[in-house]
Amino acid sequence: MGVPQILLYLMLVIYFASLWKIFEKAGRQKWEGFVPGYNVWVWLKVLNKPWWWIFFFPIPFVNFVITVACNVETARMFGKYAPKETILTVLVPWYMIPALAYKEENVIVEPTDWTKKDDREKRSIHDHLTLFFMAPFVGHALLVVFRLTGSKDKPNKKTMPKEWTDALGFAIVAATIIRVFFFEAFTIPTGSMEKTMLIGDYLFVNKLKYGAKIPQTPFSVPFVHNRIPGTYTKSYVEWFKNDYMRLPGYGAIERNDIMVFNWPAGDTVIVHDDAIAHDYYSILRNHAFTMSGVSNYEEFDKIKNVMMTKAREHIAGGGALLANPSGGAPITKTGGVMSHPVDKKENYIKRCVAVGGDTLEIVNGTIHINGIAEEIPEYAQFNYWFYFKNYEAAIPFSDQFLYENYEIYPSGIQRGEIEVGDSIDRFKEG
Repeated sequence: MGVPQILLYLMLVIYFASLWKIFEKAGRQKWEGFVPGYNVWVWLKVLNKPWWWIFFFPIPFVNFVITVACNVETARMFGKYAPKETILTVLVPWYMIPALAYKEENVIVEPTDWTKKDDREKRSIHDHLTLFFMAPFVGHALLVVFRLTGSKDKPNKKTMPKEWTDALGFAIVAATIIRVFFFEAFTIPTGSMEKTMLIGDYLFVNKLKYGAKIPQTPFSVPFVHNRIPGTYTKSYVEWFKNDYMRLPGYGAIERNDIMVFNWPAGDTVIVHDDAIAHDYYSILRNHAFTMSGVSNYEEFDKIKNVMMTKAREHIAGGGALLANPSGGAPITKTGGVMSHPVDKKENYIKRCVAVGGDTLEIVNGTIHINGIAEEIPEYAQFNYWFYFKNYEAAIPFSDQFLYENYEIYPSGIQRGEIEVGDSIDRFKEG
């Protein structure tokens, strides 16, 4: 058990030890603080929050946001608006919640009267701090933009920082619930689904059909997958991990379904734009084979373990890749490797061609399921033709280059010459 888990269980103990005292100060019965579940309902009632917030507490990440919000509202109930008190409430509730409960000088005060200037000014810094904790930098960036466009605090109304904190809190909670349990937006990153979906297409994935998957790493930056946009910094922490669990769905996977899934080989990735979405293990094997200097895999198998270790150390140390997996310019340096838990692996989109119990064969390029050849779609494409103005332009695209960079096998390459104005069909037939 790590430190985060110890702090979590300690916080639960503190809630049971403190809520009854807070309830007593609020005019409720002491025993209500000791009944699991019911004490949360009473807590929400004391804070004048909707009773249905109780359903947020079992939801990973959302429960963290709601708990922090309830802690802050509890401090507000006692008139704790000073910067120090706000920071302690958010960051050190293990101290602040018992202090509110057991210190005799802490008494419940009248709620903020937004029609009074003194009340608004008293909590000005507090509201800015809570906005920062709710959406670091982003919240204040939005606030500045709206102020520059003419928005102002309304007389006798909540201040803009308070309104933005409430609005962003609601947006984060609502969007997280929708994204985790109902549907999620994706973009198509590669051309593997061409003729059905193109690179850059947007789609929404229905998570109800197969059953939503409970987040295994719930503490993460909202609305992003595994990296903070524009960086290679992980967007999540692994302080708390949930076991794999999926909610029941209303349908089963069927042949020809288009699905988004976590790439099985994506637990380790190379930190470089041209390599991060490619199979690390394939790159590792190809790199080890090229480093070995042997000409065939029979010889390579004799030294495979040694060469794989050298290649692994080289790539992990940020060394150059002998081939660019995206086919671009040579990669002279990378950021090493990065590992991801299951739910943070790269997302892939593919079409299901077979389900459990089926037999699958590929015969002469045609898929056979349970011995029956699949019907080839009208616009299916197996061959691609590339044209060069002259022979010199085609020289770099040798069989070895095409295999190492695009995994196009020499047996699948056909070369020839055509004259300007000739029909390509004549070349294909020849």
